[in-house]
Amino acid sequence: MGTARGNHDAQEAGGPGAELASMLRKWWDDSARDGQPKATQQSLAKQLVITQATLSRYLNPRHPSNAPLRVIAQLHTHLGAPVEELERARALYEAAGTEPPRRRTGPDDTGAVTGPAGAEASAPETGDTPATECPPAGAPARRRSVLRAAAAVLAVLLAGLATWWATTAPAFRPDNGKSGTHALSADRTPGRATWPLIREGDRGGRVFVVQHLLAEHGYRLNADGIFGKITKTEARKLQRRAALLPDGEIGPDTWPHLIVPVDSRSKGHAVEALQILLHHAGHRTSITGDFTAATGESLRSFQGSHGLTVTGVADEETWLLLVTSQRPAIHS
Repeated sequence: MGTARGNHDAQEAGGPGAELASMLRKWWDDSARDGQPKATQQSLAKQLVITQATLSRYLNPRHPSNAPLRVIAQLHTHLGAPVEELERARALYEAAGTEPPRRRTGPDDTGAVTGPAGAEASAPETGDTPATECPPAGAPARRRSVLRAAAAVLAVLLAGLATWWATTAPAFRPDNGKSGTHALSADRTPGRATWPLIREGDRGGRVFVVQHLLAEHGYRLNADGIFGKITKTEARKLQRRAALLPDGEIGPDTWPHLIVPVDSRSKGHAVEALQILLHHAGHRTSITGDFTAATGESLRSFQGSHGLTVTGVADEETWLLLVTSQRPAIHS
């Protein structure tokens, strides 16, 4: 009765968009089951590769930002929501695309005071736009269906291209063998994959990993998935300490000095980076920063499925294949 009343109030207050946000919030609230607490917004946002502030807006019926279809589908899966509610959520998304922008009339759940009634919706944060954009609001349903189908085909083609590249690219041969703090051997040749280049303007899962590993080395920055000026500055500090060219770009020479060995005794930022990579490589892992038994199991499963020696230790070969198995960074 309370849930039905809440959805009715959401409809009255903001129409389909508000009702959609209420549904997503209910999925999150109801995800605590079988003695397991619900995931924190911080952990959930990292699994979705968006910022916590953005996720908070998507779960807030008072905020005019509607979650895109990609996020709706991933929330439904991650939170174990009822199967039949996914179609309802999609219908609300479609309906919200044809309604006027919602008005914010009170504080949102991040504590920030919103603008007066009638204020325009704020633009999405840089770095939160997914690689496959949803069609513009108000586009005909047929066009949206065609675009979604095309995006799905493109995703399959990109995945195939990534697999081909991982197995046929030239061998990894770093030129600089100097070591820095926490650095692993820089003169090994782990497989045939090559380290990707991550630079200013990039965003996505690989950037989260770079930022967490920089924090592991003691550099002060927030892991938000957006490679901005602060991240570039801290990357230069690492490069200077490792006697590398301080260009602020994370490439084949810098990655071996950035990664660190991780095992069951590890905890903190490096473990969190490892968990992000495992989760998005298809080995579902809670992103906590604590190396749990489940983390070890996911790591061993990844190593076994990629022809690596199953040690339960994230060494250079494991880090390389984990990083190259991720979606490429989005550059803006």
